[in-house]
Amino acid sequence: MIREALLNIAKNKILIIDGAMGTSIQELKLTDEDFHGEEFKKNKISLKGNNDILALTRPNIIQKIHEDFLDAGAEIICTNTFNANRISQADYGLESISKRINTEAAKIARQSVDNFRKKTKKLPLLQAQSDQQTGLAQFLPMSMIQQKEISPSINW
Repeated sequence: MIREALLNIAKNKILIIDGAMGTSIQELKLTDEDFHGEEFKKNKISLKGNNDILALTRPNIIQKIHEDFLDAGAEIICTNTFNANRISQADYGLESISKRINTEAAKIARQSVDNFRKKTKKLPLLQAQSDQQTGLAQFLPMSMIQQKEISPSINW
């Protein structure tokens, strides 16, 4: 269903996907304290470079990056979940919260699109959500994000 919808849209126009989230984050020159936020303040492991954790500690930054890509013409937004899986988060001792990171990142992307739609009335927009167990991207219509909590156990 989603594949067919995406292919039908692509028959009539070139779809524009957002840019490099990691590069956009690096350009901000965030400190380790930015990555730790209040919640992980006592975590002794440096979280600098754990871009995915920003969905929890600095969601405003991730939302602003999404909105900048939308303003620039992106029609497909990728969640900030490139390394939001148990294996990658184990480097930071945070493997137990990988599902939470994925869920919050999806909510941020959804809010960014909602804000953009209110401002521009532009449709369609899609979200690419990383599967936290395989790292594979799945395209989801934004309406699904509104109705369901993101979970790797759901067969979209």
